[in-house]
Amino acid sequence: MIFIEVEGGTQKEKELVTEVAYWCQKKLLPRIRKLDMIIKIQKLDIFADVLHADDRVFYMRLRRGMSLYDIVSTVCHEMVHVKQYVKGELRDMRQWKSRRVSDNTSYADLPWEKEAYKMEEGLALECFKELTFVPR
Repeated sequence: MIFIEVEGGTQKEKELVTEVAYWCQKKLLPRIRKLDMIIKIQKLDIFADVLHADDRVFYMRLRRGMSLYDIVSTVCHEMVHVKQYVKGELRDMRQWKSRRVSDNTSYADLPWEKEAYKMEEGLALECFKELTFVPR
């Protein structure tokens, strides 16, 4: 069963984040039948992050008050990380596709971040085309 719960933020933010997260799950992990995710919209100094808690259990935090585009692209970015964990591409934040990544690697050069940034815009644009968002 796919379970995504969104906490915090406005009702409209919750609805948007829920819709985008489910869309991403279907797009990135179409054959996955078990995924539990809690997404908290809260005051943050960063856009977002995601924690792989256990097997297919994830916790995501999103910055409160982002624009429509930033919400969609940020959820897409973080859902790429969920895909990476579920498929075993990313492990322990230091192993990428069975290759160890140096602790000295800068954030911008981390292979999982490169993939997430590369995919986020295309996913966001596709999401906008497929889902109907009412201006908020």
